[in-house]
Amino acid sequence: MPEQKKIMGLAFKPDKHTLIAFLLSAGVIAASAAQLLFMNAANPFLGRFIFSMVMAVGFGICGAFYHSLVMQKMTLIDLGIRTDRIGRMLLISTGIGIVQVLIFTFEAKQPLHFTPDHIEAILYILLAGIFELVFFYGYLQREFEKAFGLIPSLILAAGIYSLHHVGFQPGVYLDLFIVGLVYIGIFRLAGRHAFVLYPFGWGVGACWDVLLDDRINADYFRWEGVIIYAILIAVTFFFNLHLAKKKR
Repeated sequence: MPEQKKIMGLAFKPDKHTLIAFLLSAGVIAASAAQLLFMNAANPFLGRFIFSMVMAVGFGICGAFYHSLVMQKMTLIDLGIRTDRIGRMLLISTGIGIVQVLIFTFEAKQPLHFTPDHIEAILYILLAGIFELVFFYGYLQREFEKAFGLIPSLILAAGIYSLHHVGFQPGVYLDLFIVGLVYIGIFRLAGRHAFVLYPFGWGVGACWDVLLDDRINADYFRWEGVIIYAILIAVTFFFNLHLAKKKR
């Protein structure tokens, strides 16, 4: 039985760190769901942007960094943020992006068309990708693998990834679960390396999904939002690195 569990990638060793991972996941999902309150507001951008900050920067990036780097004294490598083999990983990421462009173009039966109006939208989406890669791929999958084994970790992380779209892409949870499972699986197969997907492999799919498939108005993504988002991510990153350094 132990050998079979090893082959199947199963375990059951949850601890307080597993509980923290679940609590942060609940916070991410709740903050996303709260965005629904602003769907019919006079200024939905403001409400959605605020909750994106709470969801992505607060529970997601800050939560993952603090729990991993400060509380558990891990390193950025444990979250998949690494520079070894970066050339090879970026080449794979570019290849994944090109394959997606070909598939999407074939499905749309016309060339994909991005305009200068999409620039700030693309930058905003790429910033959101930092949250996704850090929280779901680097942080959650690792915590769940320690507690439950490889296969359950992939399923759990992909499931929470799917549910966190409740506030902005409700109703397509199965499709999102499959997307999450594939991306997290690629990340894990590449030895937990963020650049196997970011920016091209993940970015092409995300931009097509948001701007061309869901047809979200590019006016929603304003430059002030992009700048504030980038500043908050940078401050969160360096603040937690500072705390981790003091802790050691």
